Amino acid sequence: FESEYSENYAPANAAMIFASVYNYTREEKHLNNCYDMIRRSIKLLNQRQSVSPFCRVFLLHYSLMAILYLPEKERLNAKKEFGRFYGNYEDDCLQLNTNCAALQWGNEVFLSVLDYKKINKDKTKHLLNFIKNGQNDLGFINDSISNDGIPADGMPIAYHTFIMKNLTPSAFNISICTF
Repeated sequence: FESEYSENYAPANAAMIFASVYNYTREEKHLNNCYDMIRRSIKLLNQRQSVSPFCRVFLLHYSLMAILYLPEKERLNAKKEFGRFYGNYEDDCLQLNTNCAALQWGNEVFLSVLDYKKINKDKTKHLLNFIKNGQNDLGFINDSISNDGIPADGMPIAYHTFIMKNLTPSAFNISICTF
């Protein structure tokens, strides 16, 4: 049910889980399930009227992460099937909070690493500055920051680790240049 529910990003999460299980087992059924959940994620990414931009950021992020997690041969097969879509997809989500900005930054990196799209350096700088400006005096990253840099929710610790995980590409052995 969760992976078919149109109002969330469960299909992309499921794709990541199936990619991980496939990496461990190499059982074809898990790879097929991964691809099915990527297809479902793409279907939802195309439903701009019924799936919120915020959910689409998560759908994009976790479906790309699933592709990155696949072994090289399967990743190349995924590129043949899904690369054109991802290369042409335009994120229309205005930053709602810092974790969304971290995911959007990750999406820029993932798209570039997968050779689907060149990294948008201006957007990347903007997103990283947005996150940087979200830090409180102790260095923790607050979740909800307006464009003028004022914290709105007072929850710095709750999202700090989540955002730092998103900003750390080492899980995928991705080397990133600084801007």
